[in-house]
Amino acid sequence: FVKNFEVEKVITNNEQGQLLKSLSLEADLKGFAPRVLSYGMLTSTTDANNIVVYGIDPEKEKQLSKISESMVQGSYFEGSTDPNSADDRKILVGKKLADNLNIGVGDRVVVTVARAQIGDLSLLESVS
Repeated sequence: FVKNFEVEKVITNNEQGQLLKSLSLEADLKGFAPRVLSYGMLTSTTDANNIVVYGIDPEKEKQLSKISESMVQGSYFEGSTDPNSADDRKILVGKKLADNLNIGVGDRVVVTVARAQIGDLSLLESVS
């Protein structure tokens, strides 16, 4: 995917489960966090920008990266419990992009990403 940006180059759920299990058995590996990468568009009420979307597991990511410590506004997915609930779907947005789109914490935005073999998918999200 990273080489050719083809959304069809994916790891299936079954392959992902096997890969995560295999990684968890590696004695020399101190930790890992799965990520999903896609390209898309973030739309506010005033503008739209092309973006790179990283889907993460917030708790596992917190153990490896400093994203949660680097936040200047909002909270790091606090209170998120069910990623399938519209109330719990949250995103983090960098300051430059937030300024470009004139958005802030709690604002609603639309994230549009390409899905393999299906096409575009738009989701209404809240900026955390």
